[in-house]
Formats: sequence, C-alpha cells, structure tokens
Amino acid sequence: MIVLYHTFIRANMFEGLTIALLIVIGLALVILEVIFVPGTTIVGFAGLAFGIWGIVLSFRQSTEIGWSVSLATFIVAATAFYAVFKRGLGKAFVLKNQLNNAVNYSEVLHVQAGDIGRTVSALRPMGTADFKGQLVEVQSLGQLIETGTEVRILSVEKRKVVVEIASS
Repeated sequence: MIVLYHTFIRANMFEGLTIALLIVIGLALVILEVIFVPGTTIVGFAGLAFGIWGIVLSFRQSTEIGWSVSLATFIVAATAFYAVFKRGLGKAFVLKNQLNNAVNYSEVLHVQAGDIGRTVSALRPMGTADFKGQLVEVQSLGQLIETGTEVRILSVEKRKVVVEIASS
C-alpha cells in the first residue's frame, strides 16, 4: 500500500498509472508465456521489457519510489508464480486427458481401398479408425472428421491409410 501511495500520490497520477500498468502487463505476459505459450520466448521477453520499463520509470520519479516499486514487483511476481505452480492454480490450464490408443506398427494391416470403418478418435487430420475390429491409424485428406463418423479407405501405402467420409 505504501508503494502505491508513493507511486500515485508523490509522482503525478498519470505517470503512476503508467508505471503500474506497465508492470502489471509485464507480469501478465511473463505468466502467459510460462502457462500458455512455452518455448516461444517472444511473449516472455515482451513481458520482461514492460516490467523493466515500468521500474525504470519509477526510478525516474525518485530512488525511493524506484526501490519500493522494484521490491513490490518482486514480491508480487514471486507470489504469482508460487500461486500458479505450487498451489496448482495453473492446473486449470493444463490438458488432463491422455491418449490411450496405441497402434501396433509390427501388425500386418488387413485393410484395403474401399473398406468401410468408423473413427474411434477425431481425425485432425490424423487419428484412429476401426475396420472390422482392427484399429488402424488413418489420415484424412485435410478435413477434420469427428469421432464415430463412418469412413471409407481411399488408399493404403505401407502403413499410410488415407480415408474420406463415407457417403451413403
């Protein structure tokens, strides 16, 4: 609270809001990078730049305000990361489903062009379909096909099975 008081009252209101907004945007971008887009680093670097920019602006007000804002930013960032990782608040954003369908690649395929089967997973465009009790990894011609859709084999080359929606 003291940091906010110093930032908004001792500094002029516009610069105080700018500093707070830059730091909040920076922290949000860094957390966004860690949870949603890991590995891209562009979002993380942008967040770091926003945060540093906000802290630099706070030091332009005075050294006391700069150190107060730096300390507050560190405490808020540490608390946010603790909440996301240790308390499990980030688990709401993590995929919990597992793929349990496995394809046996050593098994001989007993399918041929023209066979009709049903998808057991969504084809996006790859997925699994059931042909006469045999699970086969298949590929559509680019279209997205939902689970349970009847499909027809167009071609079989080694283990590559291309299908389309079977029209009645």
